[in-house]
Amino acid sequence: MIIGIGGVSRAGKTTLSARLKKRIKGKTIKILNQDDFVKKNKLPMIKNHVDWEHPDSIDWKALEKAISTYRSEFDIVIVEGIFAFYHTKITKLYDWAFFVHIPKELFFNRKNKDLRWGKEPQWFIEHIWKSYLLYGRLPDFLKQVIWIDGSRKTPLEPLIQLVEA
Repeated sequence: MIIGIGGVSRAGKTTLSARLKKRIKGKTIKILNQDDFVKKNKLPMIKNHVDWEHPDSIDWKALEKAISTYRSEFDIVIVEGIFAFYHTKITKLYDWAFFVHIPKELFFNRKNKDLRWGKEPQWFIEHIWKSYLLYGRLPDFLKQVIWIDGSRKTPLEPLIQLVEA
């Protein structure tokens, strides 16, 4: 089974993935974080700043290969990231699509506190939100999407029941 988990930065995708892995019993689970598939060179730039928030920053072939490899080694493969639903070929592999959403104000609040890469300029935080609106949304062909409110702790039991069914 392959699960895609998408949403804007700081919405709770990684946290949800880790919680699912911890709570689903009797299954082997591999989490593929899109950030681990950022290209090593030729990254897009914006205002002399590396633009991690553009789909061209992802090595899609490497991600697709990893999904293909791990789907035969694990019961469940979770692909999570802001662009989890951008690449049509990858998105069509998903058995389940979970979309973690938060309002813009909460995104800004969380992102301003996120210092993993140092303090980001306000213009870049605004750019992240705009990139999410452009590239991070759900494609029209996905019909079975579970919407998750990233502003609250998600009860896992309903999600686990879906995955285990």
